[in-house]
Amino acid sequence: MNLRSTISRLCFCVLISGSLFSLTSLSHSFTARFRVVKVFQGDIIQVIGKQGKFSVRLAGIDAPEFYLDNPQLSQPFAKKAKDYLASLIQDKYIRIKAYGGEIGKYVMGKIFLGSKSINLEMLRAGYAEVYKGKSPPELELGPYRMAEARARSAKTGMWIQGKDYESPWAWRKRKRAKNIYSIILFGILQQGAGKK
Repeated sequence: MNLRSTISRLCFCVLISGSLFSLTSLSHSFTARFRVVKVFQGDIIQVIGKQGKFSVRLAGIDAPEFYLDNPQLSQPFAKKAKDYLASLIQDKYIRIKAYGGEIGKYVMGKIFLGSKSINLEMLRAGYAEVYKGKSPPELELGPYRMAEARARSAKTGMWIQGKDYESPWAWRKRKRAKNIYSIILFGILQQGAGKK
C-alpha cells in the first residue's frame, strides 16, 4: 500500500463543497445512497446525501471533455457522453464506492445504480476509455479494459471515429500546450508593442 492510499484511508473528514464528508464511511460501505443532482461531463457528476453536496469523478474512466461554458469547444462525442450518463443516473439514487479524492474538488469513485456499474456501462457504450493516468491501486481495471476493447472493435459510440479518434488525455495535453503557446506569443507581442 503506498503512502497516498494510506493517507486517504486515515483521513476521516475532508471539506468538500462547504460540507464535511467522511471518506472512510464510503470507502468501506455501499450503504450510503446519494441522489444525482447534476451531470457535468461523461465522467463527473454532482450528488447530494446526508453528507451534503459534492462532486464525484468516475474512477478508472475518461470521457471526452465537455465545456459547460462553451459546448462548441468541447471534444467530439463529449455532449453525447454527458447526455448518456445523465440518461442513466440523473435524479436517481446511486451508491458510491469511494477511492479518495482531492480536498475541495471531488471524490473518486465507482458508481452503482442497483447492481449495475455505471463506470463499466460508460465504457461498454463507447462513451469513455480506460483512464490513462494513475488510477486507485485497489481498482481492478481488467474488466474496464475488456469493455473498452469490445466497444472499440464494435465501433460503438466515440469509437466510430476510427483513426480520427483522440483520447481525452491527449486532447487535454494538446489544449494545454496550445494555451501555453498563446500566452507566450501574447507576451512576445506585448513586449514588441512596448518597444515602439
